[in-house]
Amino acid sequence: MSSFVSVKNLSVETSANKLLMENVSFELNKGETLAIIGQSGGGKTVTANAIFGLLPENLHARGSVRIGGFEVLNVSPSARLKKYGLEQLLLVQQAMTAFDPLSTIGQQIIETLGSHRRGWSDKRCQEILENALAKLHFSDPKSILKKYPCELSGGMLQRCMLSFALCLKPSLIIADEPTSALDIVSSRRVIDEFIELKSELQTAIIIVTHDLRAVAPASDKCLLIKAAKEIALGTPAEVLNDENEYSRLMKRARDKLRYKYG
Repeated sequence: MSSFVSVKNLSVETSANKLLMENVSFELNKGETLAIIGQSGGGKTVTANAIFGLLPENLHARGSVRIGGFEVLNVSPSARLKKYGLEQLLLVQQAMTAFDPLSTIGQQIIETLGSHRRGWSDKRCQEILENALAKLHFSDPKSILKKYPCELSGGMLQRCMLSFALCLKPSLIIADEPTSALDIVSSRRVIDEFIELKSELQTAIIIVTHDLRAVAPASDKCLLIKAAKEIALGTPAEVLNDENEYSRLMKRARDKLRYKYG
C-alpha cells in the first residue's frame, strides 16, 4: 500500500540557481505526524511551502510530491485549489498575527467556512464551529466567537485555528511553528490537540518546528534538516540518538534543559 504523502528528491532553488533545499525524501501515511525540525534558516519552512504549493515566483521546486497518489508539484495554484483546496490546511506561524484585529473570531472563521462550504448557511457554520471549539476544550464557545484576537492568548488562538481542521476535516495539515510563541502549558495543550485530531480524523500532519522536545509526543517520524540538507529521518528517538553531530548537539541541549528545569 502506497503512502498518502510521498516526497522524493525534493529540491528548491532560486532563480539564480542557489539551492535552498536539496534532495529531501520522506513518506507519510494517514493518521501519522511528521515533524520537520532544525534551526532557523535551515530550510524547514521552504520545504513545507513547496509541498503546499506556496513558493514565491522566484523559487522553483523539482523532484516529486505525491498526495493521495497524485503528483502535485508545479501544479498551478488555481488547479491545485480546485482539486485539493478543501483537503489541505496550512496553519501559519504566529497565531497572534493570523487573524484580522478588527473583526471578531466568529466573524472571521464563519466567513471563511462559508467561502469553502458554499452550501452552509451562517447559522450552520456557527453551530459546526461551536461544536469544534467545544472539542478543543473551550468551555464557552459562544463567548469565544464574540472575542477579538487581542482578547485571547496565543494558545487559545492556535486552538481557534485548529477548529478549522475539525470543521473542514482535511486529509493533510501543515503547521508552521505551532508552539513557537507559547508557554510550556499552552504548548502541551496544542500538541495534545494535534494528537486527538489525527486520531479522530486520521489526518496526515506535518509540523515544522525547531523544538523537538515539544512536538515529540505527537510525532511518529522526524525529519532533521540543517543548512538545506536532510540530516536524519526516523522516529523521534532514532533521530535524537543518530550519530550525526547535529543530533548529538540537540541531545546535549535537551539534557541540559532537563537538568535545569527538571
